[in-house]
Amino acid sequence: MSLLKRVLQSFRKFFQYPKKKIKRKTKVRKKPASVKKKAVLKNRSVSSAKVRKSSPKLSSPKSKNSKLPKQKTALKEDAIPGPFIGDITHFFNRIQVAVVELKEGSLKAGDRILIKGKNTHFPQDIKSMQVESVDVKVAKKGQIIGLKVVKEAQVGDKVYKLK
Repeated sequence: MSLLKRVLQSFRKFFQYPKKKIKRKTKVRKKPASVKKKAVLKNRSVSSAKVRKSSPKLSSPKSKNSKLPKQKTALKEDAIPGPFIGDITHFFNRIQVAVVELKEGSLKAGDRILIKGKNTHFPQDIKSMQVESVDVKVAKKGQIIGLKVVKEAQVGDKVYKLK
């Protein structure tokens, strides 16, 4: 017999026998906390008001007596401190690079910009810019530049130059 026929026969024998059924353990469902409380209340005959009063209260962060430090924002979200420069046309999430089309003014390395959009609002210093994969120090109106950004930006966000 050839090797191929032997292999086929062994496969046929393997698939002829019925497979053993594997017994699976049934999962024990846990009762929700509200059901447990009711059961405790019924067994001990304690009113629900006492149970509520005895549970410790957690202070919400919105309360006046909250001990959480207030975060200071560097810029007010409503105020736009500088002139409009351009729009973000693309954003590459993996490498955190935004493509900006300059519509007004110019940018140079070392300038501070503000990226503002529907869900974004953050300032950033420009360390380097690229135009068609070439580093440049100055970009003018009409050019499309690539910027490494600190946070995520979205297509359509506005870019402003800070003074």
